This record gives sequence, structure tokens and C-alpha cells, in this order.
Amino acid sequence: MSNPNKKIDSSLQEIEQGELMHVSKVKFPYKIVHGWDLKSSLECDTLWKQGWLTLLKQIQQAEPDETKQNNILASISTEDIHWHWFDKACDYSTDEYEWFHLHADGKPQAACLIYHPEASALEPGDIFYVKFVAVAPWNRPCDFRPREFNGLATTRL
Repeated sequence: MSNPNKKIDSSLQEIEQGELMHVSKVKFPYKIVHGWDLKSSLECDTLWKQGWLTLLKQIQQAEPDETKQNNILASISTEDIHWHWFDKACDYSTDEYEWFHLHADGKPQAACLIYHPEASALEPGDIFYVKFVAVAPWNRPCDFRPREFNGLATTRL
């Protein structure tokens, strides 16, 4: 039986725009888009996976010592490397889920999925529950290279 709350099309709304400082000291325009968007979720999968592969190859080529390679990898938050944003978009497409993507430099730089209403465990009432949030691999702190964009966590996603 199909879910009557399942979204069929995307109703995207740009909710914020501004500028982010790139590592090159050039300002790039950004926009935050609210709404269920299969295209952006698929771009997170394809572009971010490619970003991880590029970073891993760079580490391997620059540092022959496996212990040092592991230390560099430990400096990067990789807990979400196995996430599939497209699958999440298919699975979490009902009205209870709020999707946000931050775009800059022609690609998604961050993504967030919020669930509402979630019953609060601390007090009566409902809360917004951050189910998934991540930034592109090139925007993560790392002992190996600088982030392309800083401050994504402080940008209202």
C-alpha cells in the first residue's frame, strides 16, 4: 500500500543566501535550499564520494607511512562516509522530514535532514530532531589540507 504522505515532486524554496570565504580568499555566493530534492541528494553521493576518493589518494601518495596515513584519517570525521543521501531521500520523503542543502561553487557543500514532530524525552511537547547532518569531505577539518569553506556549521542550515 502506498504512503499517502509520500512526496511526489520537489517543492524547493531558497531560504537564505550569502557569501562564504573560500580557502583561496575568494568569496563565493551560497544558497540554502529547503525541500525534498533527489537531485541534490544524488549530487551529495556522487560528488562527496569522489571527494573522499581524491582525498584518500592524496594522503596515500603524499605519505608512504601507513601509521601516519591512519593518523591523518583519524583527524577527519568519517562517521558518515557510508551514508547514501539518495537512499535517504527516497526513504525520508514524507511531510515529517525537512530537507536542507547548502550549495556553493556549483555543488552541495552541506546537507541536513530534520524530523518533526519528535516527542521530547525531557519535557512535554514535540521537538525538531536532527536526523542527519554532514558537510562535504573537502570542508572538514583535516591535518592534511585546509578546508575549502570554513564556517558551514555556523551557517544556518
